[in-house]
Amino acid sequence: MLHDFAITEHYIIIPDLPLENNIKHCLDNRFMYQLNNKKPARYGIMKRECQDASQVQWFELPYHYCFHYGNAWEEKNAQGEDLIILWGCLTQNNVAEFKMEHPFLSENWGTKNTRLEFNLKTGKYKQEVYAPNIAIEFPQVNQMYVGYKSRYIYLPLQLRGSCWLARCVVLCCAWLLCCVVLCMVAVLCC
Repeated sequence: MLHDFAITEHYIIIPDLPLENNIKHCLDNRFMYQLNNKKPARYGIMKRECQDASQVQWFELPYHYCFHYGNAWEEKNAQGEDLIILWGCLTQNNVAEFKMEHPFLSENWGTKNTRLEFNLKTGKYKQEVYAPNIAIEFPQVNQMYVGYKSRYIYLPLQLRGSCWLARCVVLCCAWLLCCVVLCMVAVLCC
C-alpha cells in the first residue's frame, strides 16, 4: 500500500511496501491495515514523463516499512553512474500488527533515519541507517529543496520512555515549526 512517495528533478520514486489492506481484520477487532513481514519492500523508479509501465525500474529490498520520506535527489557516483538518493524513516522491526492508530508513536516501532541509494545502471541498492539509537518520524526538508540535494532534514525525535502526550507535543511542535517556515517562505516569495 502506498502512503507516501518521493520525487527528484527527473524521477518519481514509488514505494511498494508490505502494508496490506484486509477488511476481514475488522471482523476480528483488529486494524484493517497490517504489515506482512514475509514480503519484501520494493521501490519503482520512473522518469516523470514516463507513459509506459514497462519502463519502471524496480528494486527489491529486505522487508521494511516507511510511512514518511524526507527527500530524494539525483547524483552520479565516482564511476559516473546515475544514482537516486532517498531519505526516509524506515522500520525493520517485525511488528506485523497495528495495535494503535499511529504505530510509529509506540515504543517498539523504532523508525530510523535511513539513506537509500539506488544505482540505476547496475540495479543495486545500498541502505544505511544514521543515528540508529534514535527513533524519529515526520521528516521535513526546506520545501525549496524538494527533489534536489539538501544538506538538512528536520526530524522530530520520539522520546523513549516518555508518555504518549509528550511525544505528541514534540510532533505537534515540529509540525507547527514547519508551518511557520512555510508561511515565511510564502511571504518572502510574494
